[in-house]
Amino acid sequence: MEVSMSIDVFEQGLSIENERDKVSRALFLIRTEAIQRNLVGEIIKRIEKKGLKIIGIKMVNLNEEIMCNLYSNCFDLPYFDEMLRYHTEGPVIVLVVEGINGNKNANEVCGKVGISGTIRGDLSMHPARNLLHCSNLDKSNYEIEVFFKENELFEYDLFLQRWTR
Repeated sequence: MEVSMSIDVFEQGLSIENERDKVSRALFLIRTEAIQRNLVGEIIKRIEKKGLKIIGIKMVNLNEEIMCNLYSNCFDLPYFDEMLRYHTEGPVIVLVVEGINGNKNANEVCGKVGISGTIRGDLSMHPARNLLHCSNLDKSNYEIEVFFKENELFEYDLFLQRWTR
């Protein structure tokens, strides 16, 4: 008995055109602690295994101005100064990913501290000092623009992309 995946997909009313309509982006900040603990490769591996495509990546030093732009809703919190120190104590790696339901999938792979099977759940050592930030859907485009010009984001096709749609 021969089973065809493409026939099953088309019988369900799905098409490549519909899938492309769902492509979105997300921004990750891989924080200094992850760099110091040599976890960058593991984090990127998990992001890519989720089916997300990296379209921009760079290492930067965050400063108070960038932090205030990203976390303006946290100014009044009692731990803001500690959060500022934590984010500016060394370089971070910033990456933009893209994929089908990219923002949703990025947040799923990022997860929460204490949730097994996610980056934060498996690799973070303390809930207040998690290893990475992932943009939410509402702030994704804004956060990407803080770190990347449009010409720093790359459009390309992955050969295996058809299997991750």
